[in-house]
Amino acid sequence: MKTVTERICGAVWSEAFKFGFLSPMPSQTNAVLAKFNADVCTEADVHDYLHGKPVLVRRFQSPEFGNCMRFTIGREYEMSQVIEYLRAFFVHNASR
Repeated sequence: MKTVTERICGAVWSEAFKFGFLSPMPSQTNAVLAKFNADVCTEADVHDYLHGKPVLVRRFQSPEFGNCMRFTIGREYEMSQVIEYLRAFFVHNASR
């Protein structure tokens, strides 16, 4: 049986992979680290898009985490909203 984190991440990442935007790092916690494909977008692009929306993400300043963002997995309905925000971002940017 998949955990809530696995189900949610699967939905987000399948959409993201379709557009070549990011690669998730394996996680056993309630958070997922995602590295964005710099040829397509930066984590700053995604962060700017999510700014003002009820989403908690963490940006990293260290070079080891360049172009990465950490998504904390909350309640399933909250993460469903995050999926919709990311899907809208990916669709909008894929059409560029």
